[in-house]
Amino acid sequence: MLGNANLISDKNSFHIAFGIDANFTIGTGVLIYRILQHNDDNMVFHIFTDSFYDEDISR
Repeated sequence: MLGNANLISDKNSFHIAFGIDANFTIGTGVLIYRILQHNDDNMVFHIFTDSFYDEDISR
């Protein structure tokens, strides 16, 4: 798990979940970036995937 455990358990956080495969990791990253650019709220992103590329973790 990556992230801040206090923020994740905060009742005022807004949670968004993504179900993706390895071919959409970059697109999901771009989408998360754009959401964060336009929101000042506490945002928590959950990404569920069955696979990913090692180089995508470093991005």
